[in-house]
Amino acid sequence: MTLTHILTLVCLWTQVAKTRELYPKVGGSETLTCECPDRTCQRVFWYRFLKQSGTYQFLMQYNSAGRELHADGVSNKTCRGSVREGVKTQFSLRLLNLQPNDTGVYSCVLQSTSASQQDLYPPGYFIRPGAGCEPEIIWTLTGLVATLAVVLTGTLYYFSRLPKKCRHNFIKKKKRQSVLNDLTQTTRLQVGPFSYTVSSLRIYVLC
Repeated sequence: MTLTHILTLVCLWTQVAKTRELYPKVGGSETLTCECPDRTCQRVFWYRFLKQSGTYQFLMQYNSAGRELHADGVSNKTCRGSVREGVKTQFSLRLLNLQPNDTGVYSCVLQSTSASQQDLYPPGYFIRPGAGCEPEIIWTLTGLVATLAVVLTGTLYYFSRLPKKCRHNFIKKKKRQSVLNDLTQTTRLQVGPFSYTVSSLRIYVLC
């Protein structure tokens, strides 16, 4: 194993914590993507670390011109590469006829003249053929739906009472203002050359 492969292995291990888990069916297929931050990537190298045997394996390389080169013992019947050009260059790896012994971490390494070192090692994929996660997903979604139902019910109940409460406060405020206006009434009396102002108070019983 050359120094380049050793450094690549170390960089790939730093990406294990960021891997995305996939659960394809046994005998099924999966497509992995490796995106270049710009259009300067000339080729991509695909690797995998097999969980069952604990071995590190180089799969293939694929360049931007569409040429692929497989490792010894790896054929295009199980691994196929592709590339899509756009604002960014995106390489893809198509895995076919996946088996339980293919379980492991699959990663890519980009070759570019201008991209940063971190961008050359995108997060990988943890592929587990046949190890479905349907029970966890169902229970997680069930709990999420139940929580949302409780929150939605409480919200609707609050807003259903809010207009009545606001209208009640508005009526009480208007009634209070009317009473205050009536509490003091001013009467102007004219007695000869003199003018008097008399304030009369009214007593209200509010309930």
